[in-house]
Amino acid sequence: MKKITLLFLIIFSALNAQSISDYEYVYIPKKFEGFKENQYKLNEILQWKLKGRGYKVLTDEPQLWSAELRQNPCRVLTAVLRDDSSFFTNKIVLDFEDCNKTKVASFKGKSNYKDYTKGFRDALANAMKLIETPNPIEHYSNVAETMVVVTKKKVKNEFNNVLPKDKQITEEVVEQKVVSSNKPEIYTDGKIELSKINLSEDSFVLTQPNSSTPYAIFRPSAKEGVYRVKLGNNINTIGYKSGNQISIDVPNGDDFVDKVFELKK
Repeated sequence: MKKITLLFLIIFSALNAQSISDYEYVYIPKKFEGFKENQYKLNEILQWKLKGRGYKVLTDEPQLWSAELRQNPCRVLTAVLRDDSSFFTNKIVLDFEDCNKTKVASFKGKSNYKDYTKGFRDALANAMKLIETPNPIEHYSNVAETMVVVTKKKVKNEFNNVLPKDKQITEEVVEQKVVSSNKPEIYTDGKIELSKINLSEDSFVLTQPNSSTPYAIFRPSAKEGVYRVKLGNNINTIGYKSGNQISIDVPNGDDFVDKVFELKK
């Protein structure tokens, strides 16, 4: 029995393990801790090598990403480069973290070059030898899309009451307000809460808080209200949406259990 349980845990861990190749986008910050901005041109080299592997590299700050990625930041990995040098050897550690700051992959590289520029560049190149080409899966988050609304209004100067009419001043004031433009709906079965994020007019995904892997992805079938569903463990099943209810036929041994989620009001 213990052997079966251990085998199950090993298989379960393997199925849920993440890899850098599961992602398509990588964010490279302008400065890494322990290094000056683009010191030894490490940022440029990392960007160039990741692009060569087939990744889409982001160098702008997250608030400047496309609306699609701002709404789903869990589709992006962040590169974290650290100086791990010893007295005689230049070494680096290259980590990749998901949207929850969880380490997805870590690569180490070292160089025998004593010169810092040559040494760190060579160490980075060696660390990246094992990075796979991307084969992305779908990652979603329940972060609502935000936008900045800019409004202009004319305001009379506070000294107008002591000035003649032809001398009075009207000033233009610009106001900015951040508002949510796509607040996700929350569904619950009484035990867990899921955010519903629309992918298109007919498709949507249910996500759990603080998880980069979707709970379930819904794609339309030929019949209205019936969906082809892919669960987070990659099992394919059937789902339904009717009014304020979403239900999924969840496999349970040799049978299926109807799991129902109600819109939380």
